[in-house]
Amino acid sequence: MSTSNGRRQVSIEGVIPGASVGDAAMLRSRMTTQVNNLVGLYERSGHPLESFDLVVRYADPDDIRITPPVSAMPPISPEPRDAQAAKDREPLADEVPEFVAIKPSYRLDQVVLPAQTQEALLDCVSFVEVTPLVFGTWGLSSIEPHPSIAVNFRGPPGTGKTMAAHAAASHLGRKIMLSRVSDL
Repeated sequence: MSTSNGRRQVSIEGVIPGASVGDAAMLRSRMTTQVNNLVGLYERSGHPLESFDLVVRYADPDDIRITPPVSAMPPISPEPRDAQAAKDREPLADEVPEFVAIKPSYRLDQVVLPAQTQEALLDCVSFVEVTPLVFGTWGLSSIEPHPSIAVNFRGPPGTGKTMAAHAAASHLGRKIMLSRVSDL
């Protein structure tokens, strides 16, 4: 779990080889929701939790081996491959694009936007910030079990679309995945 604005958040890394981008995103979303629900149950019952790690493995019973606790394992590299090289290289025609989550490069205080655009960006950030309260504590997850938000940054080159996306992710304490529309 990572901390953002004083709150702990679930962070899920890794992919199932061969899984589509959509299936992998849905799996991460559902796992995040379930872990947040369980943590919420414990904390509401007066049992505050410290940070913890979960390890999920899929293997034949004969292949499962005892491993040291996660805290004793070497840290996982946050970027499995050179993110800039992956971004610059053109994909082959039959290649499935690889989306790599990277640490944001900009903060909200570095972005200069027209007031209306800045307000719209902050509305999007606020939606993400209140999601645990609205869908968890207030129980709206019974109506919408997998809340999400998509933000489409549009405009001519050089207007700050990428910088604004980085800044929003940074403010939320999240990583960001860069992609071309053609990859989607």
